[in-house]
Amino acid sequence: MNTCVGCKEAKTLDLFRKDNTIHGRNGHYRFCKACEAVYRAKWRSKNRDLNRYYRVKERFGLDRNEYEKLLRIQDNKCAICNKPQNERINKKNRESIPRSLHVDHNHETGKVRGLLCGNCNRGLGTFKEDVNLLELAIAYLKKN
Repeated sequence: MNTCVGCKEAKTLDLFRKDNTIHGRNGHYRFCKACEAVYRAKWRSKNRDLNRYYRVKERFGLDRNEYEKLLRIQDNKCAICNKPQNERINKKNRESIPRSLHVDHNHETGKVRGLLCGNCNRGLGTFKEDVNLLELAIAYLKKN
């Protein structure tokens, strides 16, 4: 048995995630799985931007200032289709949330090329960034 610090209820250990760090009591987290899920969801919603910039820094080496500089250079628009960042509506509170542009990079060198909307980013990925394949697709579209 373990007592959750969130709901203050004594629960069986199978209702707690395992934690073998020095923070875990009895080798388990201090929050039960249900309270931990609520806590993490609240944290993510409050720190959405922080979390996004952290991932961009980890994957591409771009800090927040560098990302925002690229965004300003591109006038908040996709580098390919030139459409502005679009927004999505949060289903819970109906707030408008801007969709961030994706960091496009060369998969061989890791060098950042620019920021793309989701459609253009997926398009390049679908064509495996192969210029010849993209040229064939262009020729096909022009012919038909």
